[in-house]
Amino acid sequence: FCAEEQTDYFDLSAISRTPAGAYGSLSVSDEGNLEFVSNNDRSDVRFFGVTYDLAQGIPDQSQAQIMAQTLHSRGFNLIRVQNVYAALGSGNSLNEAAMADFDVFANEMYENGVYLYLEMFSPESLGTTGAGMYISTTAVSTAQRFLRNFFTHENARGVIYANDNSIAVVQYSTDA
Repeated sequence: FCAEEQTDYFDLSAISRTPAGAYGSLSVSDEGNLEFVSNNDRSDVRFFGVTYDLAQGIPDQSQAQIMAQTLHSRGFNLIRVQNVYAALGSGNSLNEAAMADFDVFANEMYENGVYLYLEMFSPESLGTTGAGMYISTTAVSTAQRFLRNFFTHENARGVIYANDNSIAVVQYSTDA
């Protein structure tokens, strides 16, 4: 992502709705299309996104702001965030300092109309391999506690993540 002034001709920000989640929750229509549902007003949605691996570090506020603005200006409205537990978990609980940084990151995405696709765990992050993340009682217990703590955590807007409409997708695991 570049911090330079936006002077190019590739500004597609008009096709992104801001803030993310402002148009209600995401649902599937009778025709099988994704749509926002708000006060019985339904409108179709398509997502165009990128992937960011939290193992690379949680961007600070300045970086997150530039990243979110750049994504928005390019017409992207979804960011797939990998390794959530590895970056935010601390055993069975949340790493509060990392969560504070993530809250800032998530809020910048929200303000710029970029929805979150959260990829929560990898087998390695839970100290196992392959299917072990589904059958190891230790891995399952750790995952359950982390998910409970994460989704009941209040974000920068005062909303718990379980009720945050800017989260479009939650994927339990990858590479299992």
